[in-house]
Amino acid sequence: MLLGKKIFRDCPTPDIECCECQWSNSCQEVTFQAILSDCKSFYYVYCWLDQESKMPVNNGNQEQFDEKIDQYIKKLAAQPNLMIPKCTNGAFAVELAMKFLYAREHKSYDNIHNLKDLFQHLPEIHKDELLDRIKMQAHQTEETIEAQLPFFSDAFVRSRYFFEHGSFGLSGLFEPFVKIVCEYALEFDEPDESEVIE
Repeated sequence: MLLGKKIFRDCPTPDIECCECQWSNSCQEVTFQAILSDCKSFYYVYCWLDQESKMPVNNGNQEQFDEKIDQYIKKLAAQPNLMIPKCTNGAFAVELAMKFLYAREHKSYDNIHNLKDLFQHLPEIHKDELLDRIKMQAHQTEETIEAQLPFFSDAFVRSRYFFEHGSFGLSGLFEPFVKIVCEYALEFDEPDESEVIE
């Protein structure tokens, strides 16, 4: 069991313990949906930054590829480096995804940013599913996942304050980890009124 459980903010009955409050379930549902909504937003920005900074791929037409590379180099020269904001958004999105998955089963979440700790303490139903997906989609084993998680477990803090750490790096698992965990959590999302197409 993890310590430091987060209590829910803006409680309509602050003098009553959550377990005794008639509003407990609806407060928790609103909080869980807010966590998932924030995850979705940060993941969207992460994906946009990823596309914006992605290097062109050669599709076999060398002339087209050379032209795309020239455009890419000009674009990179004209814009700021997007790697740090991309990492920060990805790390925060995956942190929120795991907090949502944890809270969904345990009705609370931990106030930590360490991705390895969050992953290790996920409820088995979610952890097992994610391990299967990571193994299949990212071509990893449990051992390689375990070995690589420490390289980016503090990515949210280190990418935000990279200038305080001297150096900052990630493993090759970071990007697929963000994608797989966020997209899994977002499978539990229900569209709100602004997303419903009639």
